[in-house]
Amino acid sequence: MKARLGIVLAAATLLSSCGPQTLRKSDSVTEYTRQSENPIILKSTHKNCSDILAQSNNKEFKVSLLINGAYEQRFLDMSNTLLGNNLGKKDSSLILSTQFDISEINKYAALYDSKRNVWKKNRFPSQTIRLKSGKDVSICPGIIDNSENTIESASLATNFLIDKTKTKVLAAIPELRISAVDIKINPLYRSELIHKKRKLIQYDTDNAFYRPYDKTIQFLPQSKEALEKNVFGGHPLWEIPMVASHEYGHHIFSELYPEHFQFYRKNILESANCFNSLGDHEHIYHSDNYRSEKRKIRRIDNFRALNEGFADLISFYSLERNESKLTGVNCMQRNREVSSSRYGDGTNKAFTNQVKMNFYSEVANLSDGNCSTPDFQSIHTVGAIFAYSTDRLLSVYTNNKRLKLKVILTWIQNMSSNHMIFKSMSTKDQFGAAYSLMLKTVNEEFSYSKSIDACKIAKRQYPGFDFNSANSFNKCN
Repeated sequence: MKARLGIVLAAATLLSSCGPQTLRKSDSVTEYTRQSENPIILKSTHKNCSDILAQSNNKEFKVSLLINGAYEQRFLDMSNTLLGNNLGKKDSSLILSTQFDISEINKYAALYDSKRNVWKKNRFPSQTIRLKSGKDVSICPGIIDNSENTIESASLATNFLIDKTKTKVLAAIPELRISAVDIKINPLYRSELIHKKRKLIQYDTDNAFYRPYDKTIQFLPQSKEALEKNVFGGHPLWEIPMVASHEYGHHIFSELYPEHFQFYRKNILESANCFNSLGDHEHIYHSDNYRSEKRKIRRIDNFRALNEGFADLISFYSLERNESKLTGVNCMQRNREVSSSRYGDGTNKAFTNQVKMNFYSEVANLSDGNCSTPDFQSIHTVGAIFAYSTDRLLSVYTNNKRLKLKVILTWIQNMSSNHMIFKSMSTKDQFGAAYSLMLKTVNEEFSYSKSIDACKIAKRQYPGFDFNSANSFNKCN
């Protein structure tokens, strides 16, 4: 029986607020939506470090990373983040802590439809119980080669990639001030849905997200169900370089444009930015003759889509080309690659009038069951248009990634400066206007030397926006 998405369930738990999720098992990768009865728990292998090993001055550790579809053993230099045995302690402005062994229970008063085998839960849990607050990851300097799928290998990889991204960002604009993040590896967030004597227990899995209210980047466990369905090609997200860098990009967006939180109508806890777009709340399936009610058009969805595109660009410009590739990562290859002009099914990445109408439609899309088909009501899909279109714009002037980073960082600061203007716009104008502000930022950075060519690209990539309207920051005749 296929899963129903959409309004069937309310938002996820407070701790991993990544959109509504189904609680029924499904048959294909596209229908797997981050809930599991069988999370895979990573083990710590550095529990005991002998005095001899602990005294080692080694700061390079070998871990496995997915590089352009193939695993490579990489020696990672951790001298910027490793202080003694403590990972993430060397630079307090980068990573405050890296923790594991975190667990929490969220209990929901729920309703159960036995005929359809569907659970419905309230938006927020009725009770939250913290079981374990977490332990700091300790690295033994004398152990150079780290086994895959361990707390240590996941922690080393994510620390290294976040450090690499921030280093590149500060090389572009040295005066930026970006506060530190905390990293959570393999947290166990259990949901208990209770209806009379019936109970359903599942865990949040198969995702990574940035949570702005406590500035944490979290990597959820893989699950047995996801591995059976070959979700992400079977690759854990902490081994895919683009993911950690992308989530840190969300942190930069929130740091440099905090005003965007004003567009959230409710609690800021709803604003976590997930990596996995499978099962976005607008996307439903042909099942049980079900059709969606009207979907809500929210102003914040414009800024969530921009946030996703910005984070994709941060990773694309701060990593090496092969590191930013998503080859072999199911449903992400081409769809989320900035360099790809098309989605997996060949559809162009452009904000056409049809895409605009779909993105703001009050009727939810129905899936064809193929994750290569773009869902233009998904913030990740529309964000990919912004990322690709921005890179095309920048490439008119330069192929230098440091300069490109400088421009997108300047753009997000300009978004902050123009927040009140965006606040006064209608919902349907904001997304296109943000790209016109990018066009203005690019032209100002490069002194309008190729503004005619840039306008041609802008109009081709955003035919659904009028660059001569009152809402355009850069007019194009």
